[in-house]
Amino acid sequence: MNYAKFIFPFFFLITIIPGCSSSKDNTEAMKNITGVIEVVGNEPFTHLALRVNSTEIYILKCSAANKKLLESNQEKKAKIFYKTIDHSRKPNIITVERAIILKDKD
Repeated sequence: MNYAKFIFPFFFLITIIPGCSSSKDNTEAMKNITGVIEVVGNEPFTHLALRVNSTEIYILKCSAANKKLLESNQEKKAKIFYKTIDHSRKPNIITVERAIILKDKD
């Protein structure tokens, strides 16, 4: 019975430490691309897109929070973090993990 007082805190620490260390930001593991946020297509079939240059554009598939952020910042430069690109159709589709609106440097 006396050992239980010592075993429980030890077991508690062993399970908490690995759990806390796995909660760090995974931004380093993601790829990123920078471009200008646009809306492409005709109503009612519009899509958020990222224009990288005059010939390269990506459709953005994102969560409601990211969609709201990007829609409110059309025509601004953004850095999009993603894991994969869907090449099954043109333009290619990026599933947005995180988006950052960049400040203009005039």
